[in-house]
Amino acid sequence: MGKRVVSLFSAVCVLMGLMIPGTLAAETGGRVVLEAGATDDEGCFTMEMRIYNAKFNAFQFVLWYDSDTVVPVDSSGEETEDFSAFAQPMDDGWMSVIGTGIDTGECLIDFTGYITPGEGVAVDAPEEDGIASVGESGLTLFTFRFKQVGEEPVVLALAAQDSGHPFRSYLPQGGAVVNAGESIPLTLVFAYPQGMGAAGETEVEEPETEPPVTAERLLDHSLILRTGSHVALAKNWITAIYSGEREVVPFLRDGTIYLPVAFVAQRLGAQVSWEGDTGTVVIVQDGRTTRLTVGADSCTTDGVAHPMEAPAVISGERSMAPAQFFTEVLGWPVIWDSQRQLAAVSDGSVTWNPESDAAQAALNQAMGLLALYGNFV
Repeated sequence: MGKRVVSLFSAVCVLMGLMIPGTLAAETGGRVVLEAGATDDEGCFTMEMRIYNAKFNAFQFVLWYDSDTVVPVDSSGEETEDFSAFAQPMDDGWMSVIGTGIDTGECLIDFTGYITPGEGVAVDAPEEDGIASVGESGLTLFTFRFKQVGEEPVVLALAAQDSGHPFRSYLPQGGAVVNAGESIPLTLVFAYPQGMGAAGETEVEEPETEPPVTAERLLDHSLILRTGSHVALAKNWITAIYSGEREVVPFLRDGTIYLPVAFVAQRLGAQVSWEGDTGTVVIVQDGRTTRLTVGADSCTTDGVAHPMEAPAVISGERSMAPAQFFTEVLGWPVIWDSQRQLAAVSDGSVTWNPESDAAQAALNQAMGLLALYGNFV
């Protein structure tokens, strides 16, 4: 989804208020086990994902499956592209799941999660808000549903760059579990009943260290829009949102910031088209197609529905969508600065921490440029 990298974790932490002081730095010896149960008469089986010996507030994984040996299925045993039909989160409200998808073309399964603000969970450890603290007894994150096909053993693997399988450029190591923005050392294990699958253990590589976040870097990788203004700062360049359409501006409605869909999507590298007969915006990025219909309470990505915080609307002759759509569906985090009435939309390669000196300097610089040049665009 877009240009997501490991910074998605720290972006989630900042957006949801999950950043924990550095005294809760990464633990050692984290272990994630995906253990399969026996197949039924139709070849279907469940796989439980458990984590051991880790303290964390966010995680992200991409798994690859060999479709000649196994496929993701729903509760009826039918192959599915719907992550919510394939996976059952095993929590009671302490975990939030975003960025999910099943790509049947590349045979990839994507999912990201974080500890819900104000919640926490502990096993063999004291409970802390915004943190999962897990010891030797382990904690179940998901139960997945698969179906064995053919006669060969099941093959599932971490979708890492060096695995020889398809992978995601935003997560070349295939997985990460983080605490306070720092990745913890991690081992991933696949376990099967005897003869059923290719069991194995993988040391998950540490993600590359990100360059320092500066005001200039934030602006170079973001769009800055202001409510009521027909101009924007697009990757540090002043531009009209839509040339000759000064009436189309970002706005607040019932506490929700609405942004111009085509402008944001195109500026961040997606292809956008409009289906006038249904009032639907079609956005294609990284091989995925998202359809957003004006007035609908959900949108779809490759046919999988995502609920909308509020429906998309028409302003002038342009579609406008709430910030949640860009963050949760398209993968471009949106930061809202109520004091300046500015929305910063990241391309996913930088993390906005609104309280940081770099972010404050970037917002001040953006505000000055919009005020200085806005009347000339």
